[in-house]
Amino acid sequence: MQFSVPVARDLPGPARNARSRPGSVAQCVALWLTAVFLMACGREGPTTPTSPSRLAPESLIVWRDSAVNSDARPTSDPHAAYFLAGNHKVYALAKTSGALLWTTVLTYPSDTDVSFHSGYGTAIAAGLLIIGDIDVFGIDPQTGTIRWRFAPRTTFPQEREFQRLTTDGTTIYVGGVWGNVYAVDAATGAQKWISHVTTLPDSFVRVFNPVIDDHAVYVSFSDDHDTGKNANTEIGAAAFDAATGRLLWWRILTRNPAKQPIEPQGVAITGTRVLTVDRSAISSAWTKRRGQPWTRRHR
Repeated sequence: MQFSVPVARDLPGPARNARSRPGSVAQCVALWLTAVFLMACGREGPTTPTSPSRLAPESLIVWRDSAVNSDARPTSDPHAAYFLAGNHKVYALAKTSGALLWTTVLTYPSDTDVSFHSGYGTAIAAGLLIIGDIDVFGIDPQTGTIRWRFAPRTTFPQEREFQRLTTDGTTIYVGGVWGNVYAVDAATGAQKWISHVTTLPDSFVRVFNPVIDDHAVYVSFSDDHDTGKNANTEIGAAAFDAATGRLLWWRILTRNPAKQPIEPQGVAITGTRVLTVDRSAISSAWTKRRGQPWTRRHR
């Protein structure tokens, strides 16, 4: 579309005399430019850009169940989400609606300290829901029926599953408070092997959060010696053959002569390194194969 600018000679009558109507040409040009601008912007005129509105967190909630209180990481399958509560109850909630499907209470003998100890282990393996509480359980995910129970406390007094567990889909790997690492068949609950994190006599060794990588199981551990002003905690890491439980290597990472015990937060595997960190943010890196201090030459 072409537009022509009106000039004085095209204007009728008195408008031809620029002296009699000062500024008339400028006014016409201004009106024409305004019309073109409005046509370009639409009938409603120019719009001012606006920032996208923020989503309220509440608008993202699909469902909520405030009755389920869980400190453990939940796990899920296509059917449901599963929660382990501190009161030794397991809950199954429908993933789409949050409806309660079933609740299973984990019971123990009267001499077990259920008020102080609770578990953090959840996983799906061999078609079962695996729960690491004081004991380790294999539970039918459809009904909540307990299919098997692994209870090392019957062999080692006050032994219990400690922190989180891990699985390769067929075997469960779990630590305890006697310095032991256990491999448990996920389908039957039968013990495949048991191994200790060090070759030294222990006092009180807690094994944290096993990780499986490249046919090996890696753990961190904490060994508390004495109490009070004589307290000393050793933080360590160890590696085991995942199939046999053979101890591949173990190392003491830090020694902490402090009044309060410190705890490792587990291990992480990256490339050829085993990374560990404790609550005081002291981190260490070790080679996966031999447990040597990792340096650039190990790249």
